[in-house]
Amino acid sequence: MSNPAGLLASWKNDSNQFCSWFSVTCSKRHSSRVIALDLESLELYGQTPPCIANLTLLARIHLPNNQLSGQIPAELGRLKRLQYLNPSFNNLSGMIPNTLSSCFRLQNIDLASNSLGGSTPEGLGTLSSLSVLCLDGNAPMGNIPLSLGSSSSLVYIGLSHNSLTGPIPPLLANSSSLQMLSLTNNHLTGEIPMAQFNSTSLQILALGLNKFFGSIPAFANTGSPL
Repeated sequence: MSNPAGLLASWKNDSNQFCSWFSVTCSKRHSSRVIALDLESLELYGQTPPCIANLTLLARIHLPNNQLSGQIPAELGRLKRLQYLNPSFNNLSGMIPNTLSSCFRLQNIDLASNSLGGSTPEGLGTLSSLSVLCLDGNAPMGNIPLSLGSSSSLVYIGLSHNSLTGPIPPLLANSSSLQMLSLTNNHLTGEIPMAQFNSTSLQILALGLNKFFGSIPAFANTGSPL
């Protein structure tokens, strides 16, 4: 991972003063332990180094709006303190690593506007603290994971512009926490599950530019806040 603008000049391999490095935050309780990397819009290029996983107290990885390429390191699954992961608006490719489902404290995953493909790991729906899952604007990603409907913590699911196929899983209507579901501009088919319109939590449902058929209920006759 390199920075042509020279903003990471303080990052020197022979320095043990990394807590004073640009965009690095260390713990106040555990001296010399990195807890956050905030590297937004720094013209970074190259690949995300797997050695980030050696920062075992890392809770925040914020890397949006750079030129990072390659895959998301599977080693990130070793970060048991990780709560926030945002490498959106880069050039990342490959599949979303299944190992992220081992980061049981994750609350926010934003991988939008990359070139990630393959299927979305089912394990992401089992993360009990995850409230935001934003995967908008990636390569074809298969079907909507069934496990997302079993989550009791997800507030926002963004899966638009991903060439998703298949139907909307009826289980998505079971979520008691989901407030916004964005599925626009995919290749989704079938009928929109009627239960989706009866959700007591869902406030925004974006389904445009798909291949659905069937009817939409009169919202005045439902208990939904839509």
